[in-house]
Amino acid sequence: MDHEVRACQHEPVSDESLQAGVRQSLRVHRRSIAVLAAVVLVLFGRVGGYEFTLDSRYFLLEDERVSQFQVGAMFTTDWWDVSNRDAVEVGTEGGLYRPLSLLWLASMRAVTTDAALRERKSVPVNLGNVLLHLIGVVLRFMLLLAILEGLSGARKWALVGALILAVHPISTEVVATQVGAAEGLCIVLSTASMLLFLRALDRGGGVAWGLHGMTLFLALLSKESAVAMPGAMVLMAWLLRGRGLLGGLRAAIPSMLVVLSWLGLRAVILGSVVSVGDPVLAQFPVTSSIATAFAVIGAYDLQAIFLPLWLHPNPSVQEIPAAVGSGDPRVVLGLVSVTALVAGGALAWRRAPRVAFGLGFFGGTLLPVTNLIVPIGALAATRFLYLPLTGAVVAIAAGCARLDGPRGRLIAWGLAGWFLVVPGWLCVSEVGVWSDQGALFEVATERYPGAPQGWYQVGVSELERAAGGDPAAFARAGAAFDRAMECQIREIPGRPGIYHEDALEVVYQAAMNRASLARRSLGDIMRRGDRLGFDQAIERAERALRRGFEMTQRGLKIADGGAGAKTDWRSLGTDVLLQRVSLRLQRFGILRPEQRASALEGVAVIVQRMRDLHPRSVRTALAALQLRSARSQMKPEEFGRALQGLFQRSLRTSISEARDVVQAYVGHLHGQKRPGEAARAFLEAHFAGVVTPNAMEVCRAGLEAVKAREASTRALGQRALRQVIAGPDGLEVSLLTQARAALAR
Repeated sequence: MDHEVRACQHEPVSDESLQAGVRQSLRVHRRSIAVLAAVVLVLFGRVGGYEFTLDSRYFLLEDERVSQFQVGAMFTTDWWDVSNRDAVEVGTEGGLYRPLSLLWLASMRAVTTDAALRERKSVPVNLGNVLLHLIGVVLRFMLLLAILEGLSGARKWALVGALILAVHPISTEVVATQVGAAEGLCIVLSTASMLLFLRALDRGGGVAWGLHGMTLFLALLSKESAVAMPGAMVLMAWLLRGRGLLGGLRAAIPSMLVVLSWLGLRAVILGSVVSVGDPVLAQFPVTSSIATAFAVIGAYDLQAIFLPLWLHPNPSVQEIPAAVGSGDPRVVLGLVSVTALVAGGALAWRRAPRVAFGLGFFGGTLLPVTNLIVPIGALAATRFLYLPLTGAVVAIAAGCARLDGPRGRLIAWGLAGWFLVVPGWLCVSEVGVWSDQGALFEVATERYPGAPQGWYQVGVSELERAAGGDPAAFARAGAAFDRAMECQIREIPGRPGIYHEDALEVVYQAAMNRASLARRSLGDIMRRGDRLGFDQAIERAERALRRGFEMTQRGLKIADGGAGAKTDWRSLGTDVLLQRVSLRLQRFGILRPEQRASALEGVAVIVQRMRDLHPRSVRTALAALQLRSARSQMKPEEFGRALQGLFQRSLRTSISEARDVVQAYVGHLHGQKRPGEAARAFLEAHFAGVVTPNAMEVCRAGLEAVKAREASTRALGQRALRQVIAGPDGLEVSLLTQARAALAR
């Protein structure tokens, strides 16, 4: 091996303790560490007041393991706790095991005030992520020092590399979204594990080896990305310490044993070693899947590293269109990039082993999340590049340190300057993008205006603003949902007429929300006596429902084509048709007598379509009952009895279908001025698990139920009040006081 590797080798030093070595490193490099801390705090200090975004809302506001600090449940369930929830509702099918990340989130949430949580904010959680990023940057600075030791200007280039890691916009998602703590913990523990591995290699000692194994195991409990670490250990021993490939494999045996132990734990907890319930490219032919994976590398990953202008929180095949063949320029660029990475590592491993290590680390940590080897649930993500960026920076710093002479120094500082100035400047604005969910996806619509996901999320955020007291937000939400509905969904290459299911779901949800907004306005329009406005609102709702039904029919083709649809499109189709029946009957009351027969015939056609689509659905039965009531003018008592029977049947059916019947039955009871019975029905559905109301809805129903004459209804109300008192998150103080007083009586 050449002089560069020999310079990296150390003589054993057995009389220096590990703690003393750490203290000495911190003391010697305190100025560099202070610079790194200042840069990180200046860039990311403002995220302390940011709102919860993306999956953080579920984990910090809804997940009982986090809110109630259930440590045992954290370590015995998957990341999403799918066993206790509706997989469709959660949006995933599990397969992830990250108990340490859950424990971190729970710890930070525990020191957050209730007032902050009601505003969907947590300064401790947000600043905890900043702290993790800072520690990760400092540890990687130490790693760069250890790797570059023996090269000219090693300390200088290690600091430059750490600054790149500190300011690159790839880190914004990890720091600014609360569940980014998983990546933050993983990078801290993985880097600590690598530093301890180098120390154990150089100086031996059971303490260093033991701490190396412990930190690696904890990294794996934070996020699965750490599974690539044994490969990094092989490269370290081989390329940085000159032990050869076989020597590197032997040195990495402890790391491999740790990973095997972790895989065994996963198998016990999750029931399988590797489980990907919803691969993003599952519907794609093999050739299209591979081509699209290379297209993602060429179109998204490269720009995210070199010129991060088009980052996205959750890019799908609508933001990054699927590749139509190997001639796609993005595929060519991806193939060239991968080839250059492999060739560069092969050429550098003898002459510049540090550069080879950086390239190998980058490729080895990126490969598992490219969909080339293992199918995963996401097409791409900025956070996926957080760990691989470490390898890229090692290669850059090592390469710059090797360049000498005026021309070499010019090239080195030009390269370093690009990665410091351009990403650093972009990071300032990118951090602000993550201030709240609405701002995040408003930027996404600017960067990817033809993709429905961003418009849909903007619409949802506007609905939240409307619920917070901004009536003008309803119009903005409607406009956003309209844009989402108008987006053209792309077919899967090689499968004519088959569309990506995730995109269909987004457009379907946008259409249903748009229809709901149009229906919501009908009451106000009728009170104003605006018949033209009423007809226009009806038409807007009908148009949205037709678009939603179109998505369900496309979804049915996925199942018919043998691709194994994950969504019950038949059930969603009946949902759309039921909404159309309700909309037609809502208009029925203002029609002239001579128009009513024709209108009922139109409703009958829709009901028959529901029978053809899903004859045993309770939604179909509900629509048929509503049609029969309109035709025969059923008495309220007769309609109520029929609806009650359907309600009891719905409690034994699927959750999504039961909700419509529960809503209809509870609404009917309220209309008949029977609030106690309505509260009882609502609570029966709640405790049966077919509706998932918030704490305030349960509390109000419980307060109404305890007033009833029937002992069984009062008992149900008391049970509901005890439940909300035990877990009062999201409950107004006045309601909590009323609940306690009612139970005391």
